[in-house]
Amino acid sequence: MTVNLKGKTLRGDGTFQIFQVASGGKLLISGGGTITGGSGENGGAIQCNGSLEITGTSNSRIVIEKNKATSGGGIYVKVSETGKCNISYCDIQDNYAATNGGGLCSGVNTTISYSNILRNRAMTSVSDRKTDNPNLGRGGGFYFVGNATVKPVNELIATTVNDNGCMWYGG
Repeated sequence: MTVNLKGKTLRGDGTFQIFQVASGGKLLISGGGTITGGSGENGGAIQCNGSLEITGTSNSRIVIEKNKATSGGGIYVKVSETGKCNISYCDIQDNYAATNGGGLCSGVNTTISYSNILRNRAMTSVSDRKTDNPNLGRGGGFYFVGNATVKPVNELIATTVNDNGCMWYGG
């Protein structure tokens, strides 16, 4: 599926995800604009069970903000051997995850360039932390699961990661 936002805002009411991509599917988002107010178990704004490409431009950025989920507050990309995630000229900000990846939780190899990952949170309560799950509250800005990797830091081209927080590991 290809979506050109054309500078518009897609606004959820906090009760559903904005995009949900089936297993093996592909989602391309372009055209600048904002995706906000989404909510879901995995991925507040976007749950992708395949490949995801978010491509803004220097003059027309894509903003993913104020979404919430159990995992992947803004974006969740499911673990996949064939999937990929490419993000450029995107601001992922002010999203919340109850467990992992306040801004982004990805289970595929991910490339991020010319983007800002700001003020995202991954929080879980202290009582939840006492459970047998050691993976709660990790990665305020982003969290990678399985064998997923992000390009080495020197390849996070012109990307700012700032003021993210989480309860336990990796702000």
